[in-house]
Amino acid sequence: QNDDKLEVIKKCILLRQVNTLSGKKSRVYVARGTLHNVDSIRSTDTEKELRYYPYFYSRFTEWQFLQRIGMIEPVAAPKLTYPVEEALGVRPFVTRTTWSLEKLYFKPSNSWYVAVIKGPAALTPAQIKSSFICSLIGNLLVWFLVASLLVWFNISGAIIAVVVLAIAILSVPSFRTTLQIFNMAKDVFRLESTNTIEADDQEEGNSEDASMHTAKESEDAGSLGSTPEFGLTGVQNSEGVFQICESYRITVASNRYCWIMFVLQIALLYLWPLVALYVVNDTAIGTVFLFVGLVSLFRYFLNAAVILEEVGDFRGLSGKDEYGKWKNQSRTSDIVANITRSRSRWAWTIVLGFFLVITMVLGVGALTGDTSQTTGGYNITLVSGFSYSREENSLPYPSCNLDFNADVPSGGIIATRDFAFLSAMAYEGNSTVVQEQLDAWFGSNFSYYMPGVVDQFRNETNRKLSAVTYKLYSFPNVSSTLGGPFAVVGIRGSQNSWDWLTNAQLWSAPFGMQILRSFLPFGLFWNPILDELVKAISIIESRSITSVSYYVETTDFVEWLRASGQYADVKLTGHSLGGGLSIISAAQTGVSGVAISGPNAMMLRKSLKPPISRESLDTYTFNVIPARDFVPRAGGVAKLYENIECTAPANEFSSCHDIVRSLCELLFTCGTEGRPVLCQCVSEFGYPEPQSLNGESFVESCGP
Repeated sequence: QNDDKLEVIKKCILLRQVNTLSGKKSRVYVARGTLHNVDSIRSTDTEKELRYYPYFYSRFTEWQFLQRIGMIEPVAAPKLTYPVEEALGVRPFVTRTTWSLEKLYFKPSNSWYVAVIKGPAALTPAQIKSSFICSLIGNLLVWFLVASLLVWFNISGAIIAVVVLAIAILSVPSFRTTLQIFNMAKDVFRLESTNTIEADDQEEGNSEDASMHTAKESEDAGSLGSTPEFGLTGVQNSEGVFQICESYRITVASNRYCWIMFVLQIALLYLWPLVALYVVNDTAIGTVFLFVGLVSLFRYFLNAAVILEEVGDFRGLSGKDEYGKWKNQSRTSDIVANITRSRSRWAWTIVLGFFLVITMVLGVGALTGDTSQTTGGYNITLVSGFSYSREENSLPYPSCNLDFNADVPSGGIIATRDFAFLSAMAYEGNSTVVQEQLDAWFGSNFSYYMPGVVDQFRNETNRKLSAVTYKLYSFPNVSSTLGGPFAVVGIRGSQNSWDWLTNAQLWSAPFGMQILRSFLPFGLFWNPILDELVKAISIIESRSITSVSYYVETTDFVEWLRASGQYADVKLTGHSLGGGLSIISAAQTGVSGVAISGPNAMMLRKSLKPPISRESLDTYTFNVIPARDFVPRAGGVAKLYENIECTAPANEFSSCHDIVRSLCELLFTCGTEGRPVLCQCVSEFGYPEPQSLNGESFVESCGP
């Protein structure tokens, strides 16, 4: 109370650092004792140790070198530290009325836990036995569930065995705890049964006096209750089995070590990122980081839970009077239990940590992986002389033929399958192969791959080191009602970590909003403002998103083509990320865009530069959405789309996102109509063999 605020802050920082940087050992054991004197339970002789181990970092603090240079101070004897639950007086009791199978099975593995086994509220033998059986069956079900999932995903037997063995090893401590509770309770029940028989022999005929004595005890209990279950005698005679988690400090971080680490934490985790953001002129994110970082620093170092762990109770809290003292203690208890150590905090930590790990993996992969634009494609094998025809009385997909005012030989108007094929060709890095495949698909001298035009655009706009990959397919001999030839821009999908980071930057906010909407009551009522919420999220990072977004270049390329006057009409297509970019650029430029499994832009439209209207997306974009493919369901679907079937097994989630599988589905359902057939449709995806037009064998034509 007499310390000034600066001194209090210094003490709080030191407490946090000592709590974090000191070496610890922990042990978890089960002990039996009386409920009316819980604090004496640690000194009982009935404790049975389960685990006793040092933390990994604690081994580092035991190095003699650190002690010689004054960073770590040894302790004469291990010093007990207090978990927050004990400091708050939280001990979850399980009685015969509060018992449930899930409560004992899902009990915290490293915290205080009390099962009442003797007294008026004691668990019955059947409840104890059921809990033990539930623990055994529950662990077995977990093993079988994990093994079943791994088998479903076609994981090898060796990996399944290793994973199940690891889970079994991790389950041993929990099972041993339940077994020890069961054995202790069994001993108590056996002793109670023996005592009951002896008492019946000695006090036969005195039941009336015993009943009067019990009633008198219940009356004397007063405010503790009018039933024996809550009477003084009942509490004093009650016993419990305690699971106790203790942590002992074996080394202490010196003040020098604490302050050195404090300075390093501030410099490396706060000041360095803050300065870097302002140096690169990203003031929006820098300003947000400035305030959020300050709040996080205060919450981390001025931590009530850490102080409670150090002092063990509320003795350090007081007030102007007794009311103020209890008010401060109650407020601190609420802060620790509901904010600092709340369950939701740990849940969000796990979720955000998961996405942080994914982002770091993608970042490392982007820095160390291959970003070359000449990577191989899908190795599509095309054979002519075979066809798929629509079955009689069957209905094709309504979008099998898209009338884009352009007549393509060997198949009439340009069709959805043609866009799927051009999207697949965007992955091919060999220019010779691309042209050969175009000739095989459309026929010779009708479609040309134009890499020189793309290079010319990049040279003129200073984009030689661009990360986005796209191809230009020219149809100079194809008539267009717009007065001349047309071209199709095929944009490649995700093939490296940079591509996936671009996916995350553009579509993480819309995808997160969709997940949030699914958890909200009447979530569909939020649809009209979801795009505004995504825009608000993107405001602080709009500059950084725009500077690295692939769609900026693809949009500029379409505008450049139209301004050049070489083509009367330009169309866009792409798969996955390429499909999403084709949707954005098509809506921004007012040309037609066909996406195959592309993420959508309806929720994202107001966050783009320039923004996109709902009418543009509904008018110029079309998305092909395979069944069980989650990618084209992200971002909010516009009005024009087509759901197609996916023949992949249910346990192969990513297979429905395969562009070649989607192309085969379109060929099989819509009919080839003069286009060649892919060998992969039969050999890899299980479609029936196509009809031969010249009597040749499809298998022999495809070769080995």
